[in-house]
Amino acid sequence: GVAQRASRVGRRAEKTFAGGIAGSKLHGWGEYQFDPLGLAEKFPENLAWFREAELKHGRVAMLAYVGLIVPDAIRLPIEPLTDSSLDFINAHNKLIGPGLGEGPMWWLMCAVGAIESVRFKQLGLAFEKLTTENAGDLGLRGFAPSSAEGMESMKMKELKNGRLAMLAVGGALTQGVAFGANHFPFIPQ
Repeated sequence: GVAQRASRVGRRAEKTFAGGIAGSKLHGWGEYQFDPLGLAEKFPENLAWFREAELKHGRVAMLAYVGLIVPDAIRLPIEPLTDSSLDFINAHNKLIGPGLGEGPMWWLMCAVGAIESVRFKQLGLAFEKLTTENAGDLGLRGFAPSSAEGMESMKMKELKNGRLAMLAVGGALTQGVAFGANHFPFIPQ
């Protein structure tokens, strides 16, 4: 019971949490080691893949939230996108056809496929080149800080903003569907 739990906590304190990947420091607020399912201990060989997936989902969620808000203010002057009845509930069905390979959703799939192809080239199709050091690193250094502390801070900011965006997108979509509030600010009528 309690003795076993204390022993596990002591062993965890001796080891580096989650293989030392960024994400447990609060930058000014201490450190937390949140892994209630114990995935870092059970599957240490998959930590790099977990981090790659978390960063990718966080980045997609950040873009998705922008995509939920911007079309209510600005529409691209492309015929299917100018439809004022277009919202996040009916967008997929309205933008995918009528035939195979037609419509803006197919253009989006081709763009995402090209980006993913570059990433597969970097990491290998079986992710054999993926490590905890290069997980999520696309090699874009245009705005990256030059110091190690600055880089760690940026990694933390990206993780936190991505985690928040995943929750925000899920909340906005759920509220929109549940209450029929399909446009920003997603307030029920």
